[in-house]
Amino acid sequence: MMAAILSVSAIYNTAFAQESDLAVDRQFHPRTFLGGVGAVVGEDSEGKHSYFRMGIIPVTDSETEYEVKRGAFMVGKHDNRERYSVIADSWQISVSVDKSSFDASGKAENNEGEIYDISISGDKISDLENGVLYYVTGTATGDDGEIHDVFYISALKERTPSIPTTS
Repeated sequence: MMAAILSVSAIYNTAFAQESDLAVDRQFHPRTFLGGVGAVVGEDSEGKHSYFRMGIIPVTDSETEYEVKRGAFMVGKHDNRERYSVIADSWQISVSVDKSSFDASGKAENNEGEIYDISISGDKISDLENGVLYYVTGTATGDDGEIHDVFYISALKERTPSIPTTS
């Protein structure tokens, strides 16, 4: 049943486009994006469309640990969408050496100040040109203790930003 709710696409959305705090970050560091599309299912069994995107960079001298720079989770449809901004310094992302799986956890906060603890794990589905496609499951637990199950098809994709040149 849950597979019927999932949408198999990982797309760039302008809702996640944000300026870097440091121009150096934007110009010289390769970026990796972790993003996915799927569903969030509450304790009442109500499913809602969801997608997320996080800009991440490898932790110094590590090919398996990543630091989150920014990101957001979106839940609901266009006319009733809730945005949950990731609290970047609360996130830990570990990818297996062969990139066959990953684990990530951290916090996200909505505009009303509600904080959710999110924990997701991904298992490799396929290799991509510049990354890996995963089937992701996990939970989002609210301040009130309510638990939501999350399901995504996610891409972990590397992108090297262009460096502006002067003529």
